[in-house]
Amino acid sequence: MMTKKKEKKFCKLSDISGFYKLSGVSRESDNDGETIWFRLNNRTYVATEDPEDGYRSCLGSIEIVNVLPKFTFLPIEVKCVYVSSTDREVVEVYDVKTNKMILEVGTHNIDDYYPGFVASWDPQNMALNSIDEALLAIKNEIGLPE
Repeated sequence: MMTKKKEKKFCKLSDISGFYKLSGVSRESDNDGETIWFRLNNRTYVATEDPEDGYRSCLGSIEIVNVLPKFTFLPIEVKCVYVSSTDREVVEVYDVKTNKMILEVGTHNIDDYYPGFVASWDPQNMALNSIDEALLAIKNEIGLPE
């Protein structure tokens, strides 16, 4: 009996644009480079660094996998903005409530001799991590008026 080999599913950076629910992020690093996992609308994306020659790096690929990132949280509304310019190609992810960037993935300095892979994660910019949002969630949980 032959088993069908599962094909890997990939996407382009430019495919990640618009409004989503973000519910997980994790980063890993090993001898092959960096990897960042992020979950949008119940789909996990794995962005992997292409280390090139050790001095230069760039975004290698974005694979869509059926695995959760190591760190998950309640889904938050985010806006993903694809940016392609003479010096960078990235997706910037903004928390809709704070309007602050919480995630950036792609390549900076693309026209430079030393381009660099970007996998920036700033959870402190999430409304979920603000004191006001935390207090509101607690009030709602125990039934106090806002």
